[in-house]
Amino acid sequence: MNGKFYEANLQKREELIRIIKRIVILLQLKTMCFIQSHISSTLLNSRIVDSAVEKMLVDN
Repeated sequence: MNGKFYEANLQKREELIRIIKRIVILLQLKTMCFIQSHISSTLLNSRIVDSAVEKMLVDN
């Protein structure tokens, strides 16, 4: 009887571990996407500022 309970608990534990691993991977992907988006936005803003400064220098 104890063997069956142990086996069932072990299977539940393994399933829980798989679910947690999936959640961790999804969170990592979401974080990487956020970082990528932030970097892209920062680079775009940098280019806009560079263009504006260059235009000001040319106009003056």
